[in-house]
Amino acid sequence: MKPKALILFFLLIGQMVPGFSIRNVLILGDSHFVGTFGEHVHKNLHATNKYDVLSIAISGAGSKHFTLTLKNFCCGYKIRYSCAGLGENNEGSEVEILEKSSSGTNGLVGKTWKGKLPALMSYWMPDLVIFSLGSNNVNSHQDLVDIVRAYYEALPIIWIGPFKRKGNDDRYKLIEKTVKANDNMHLVRSDDILGHDTITMMHYYGKTAQKWANKVTERMNPILLELFGE
Repeated sequence: MKPKALILFFLLIGQMVPGFSIRNVLILGDSHFVGTFGEHVHKNLHATNKYDVLSIAISGAGSKHFTLTLKNFCCGYKIRYSCAGLGENNEGSEVEILEKSSSGTNGLVGKTWKGKLPALMSYWMPDLVIFSLGSNNVNSHQDLVDIVRAYYEALPIIWIGPFKRKGNDDRYKLIEKTVKANDNMHLVRSDDILGHDTITMMHYYGKTAQKWANKVTERMNPILLELFGE
């Protein structure tokens, strides 16, 4: 069975079997999630065998970009998918790449749902949304929350804050304000993990990115336990 056919099959199984406990997780991220950091966070969640995970990462994106029609406006994007219970696909990875580009094209991101986040919410039906946003100062935090919560007003949200970098205090103030203003939102800070405070922009790779991802996942685990009791 081809990978995309498997995706549809397991989505149907998850919707049809009574008491099926696999949760749908949707992750929205920026260029750090396009890269190695996002790959490892996604794989860490998949490794628990508890979640079907769909992650959409757009380079250069802030929260505002996800309130608009999703486009590959800057320098690339990646949409990943993994299904709980599935191991390696025929390309040797447990995470399927559904769409990607390594350069900007101004084309739609998420062609199946025509680049529209509300349509994606109805299509994917998430039990949890994770934002990995805040590095890029193109903000519309509350508007993004409102779009996500229009699907389900009590939908839990975890916000992974950016790593430590110049101007981070202001970035976190805006995120913290949004988290405080909304019920069932949880902030996972990551600005004390890598220790850089003078860099204006950096993309981490290899073991450094994996360390960042592992620590962030570790900090999410108690929240996931509280939310789902698993």
